[in-house]
Amino acid sequence: MLFGRKKSEEYIEKLEITNNLVKAASESFEEVIAINEEHLEQLRQGYEKVEKIHEENKKDLEYLNASTSQMEEKSLDFEDFLRRTYKSALEVRDDFNVYSEGSKQKEKNAKNIIYASEKISKERVDIKSGLSEIDRCCDTMKELSSKTSVLSLQAAIEGSKLKESSEFVATATEIKNIAVQYSSIINDIKLKVDNIKRNLENIEERSGGIKNFANDSIKLESNEADEISRIKAGADANIDNIVKVSADYEKIDKEIKNLSKISTETANRGNDLLLGAQDIDSALQGLEQDCLNYKSKVEFLNTQP
Repeated sequence: MLFGRKKSEEYIEKLEITNNLVKAASESFEEVIAINEEHLEQLRQGYEKVEKIHEENKKDLEYLNASTSQMEEKSLDFEDFLRRTYKSALEVRDDFNVYSEGSKQKEKNAKNIIYASEKISKERVDIKSGLSEIDRCCDTMKELSSKTSVLSLQAAIEGSKLKESSEFVATATEIKNIAVQYSSIINDIKLKVDNIKRNLENIEERSGGIKNFANDSIKLESNEADEISRIKAGADANIDNIVKVSADYEKIDKEIKNLSKISTETANRGNDLLLGAQDIDSALQGLEQDCLNYKSKVEFLNTQP
């Protein structure tokens, strides 16, 4: 009888110990769940920020593509005016050789040169305005890239606090790398814009020389043979200038095409950024499932006798 009572007491004591262990395990699981849920919320907010940044990037990329397309259209008009200016200058030079017969035609061609020169100046203003807009767009995207890079670092820090975070940290690191490359592309665009600005300054200087030559030819009087010779020499010199302007145009056309290519690459980087954000979301869902598993374990332990 005493033996049976002793066994019962031992069983009750072991049962109490087991219950205490179960209770401690439950409290431990609940604490882990609370920590993980807090981190999950922080990481989910980080993902939403990345997605928002990507949407802003998409708007700027669309604007950049539209700007480069508009510049390509302007370059075609610009090329047409250069050709017309070159043709007019050649005609003016020929007219000087038969001045007595072609005085009126000379004046007409000189006026055409003035018109073409003024049009070149107008095109320069329009293109320079477009460049300024692209410049602003580049600054905006660079700022967004910087924010993305900082965000990925913060996300990596939060991810490192989790028990199983290697997948998330790798994803966050990849997003940071994309942001760095994205920033590099923006710097390339700004470099191209600066090159185009320098070419435009050369064009403005040379178009001014063309306009001065044309004004001189209009003032020419028929009885001033020495003035005819001087203007003819000026025509020859300005034809050379027009050739140089055409060379500058070719540089501009090349830079515009580079801008178009870079904007496409930037758009692809934007897509990569979105894919990285989707990977973050996938990692968060996995961590969320871990929390659900923890909860299931706790609930199971709580139901045990």
